[in-house]
Amino acid sequence: MEIECLQNGQWNSSFPTCSGIPCRVPQLGPGLGISGFPPENNLVKSGNKLRFYCREEYDIEGSAEILCLETGDWDAPLPTCSEKCRIPNHSETVRIASSVPGNALEKGFQLSFSCEQNVHIMKGSKTITCLGNGKWSDSPPECERALGCSAPPSLPNGETRSTRSYFDHGEQVEYFCRDNYNLEGGSYKICENGEWKGDMQCI
Repeated sequence: MEIECLQNGQWNSSFPTCSGIPCRVPQLGPGLGISGFPPENNLVKSGNKLRFYCREEYDIEGSAEILCLETGDWDAPLPTCSEKCRIPNHSETVRIASSVPGNALEKGFQLSFSCEQNVHIMKGSKTITCLGNGKWSDSPPECERALGCSAPPSLPNGETRSTRSYFDHGEQVEYFCRDNYNLEGGSYKICENGEWKGDMQCI
């Protein structure tokens, strides 16, 4: 552009100004959208910002807003969209114990499980975490019927209050000491998947 100095000492036009190089909008990844109206000719003027969003089934990764610098470069990389986690298939013996806000779960969401029946024991992780991109930190656990216990073990100088020969997982039996002996430790042993747990002695 040219301007001419007139005889009256004035310029025939105002001085031009230089603006920065516009930024080109790169190709958007899956699930990523631009908030508001799309930029004209796919260009954004320097000093202006571009805002992004992810569709409902995605989490945004990175900055949701980037600024066009005077050099024609963006001040941050383009964000991406990470697929949310779906509730994984799990056995009928397992129940989801945590509150779940729908079927599309955000990165970092923890899913907790419990067994449907008290006579079952859990094999695997009780809690799994959404890692993003639809992946979980582990597979859902399995619940299997726990083993029962045969008659409880004898206690030197003591006895149990039961004559049964079989106990289900989770059941307990009470012990007491004979005359002139005191019970130390707990009063009960509990059947845990085929083994009696609990320590006591008669002193």
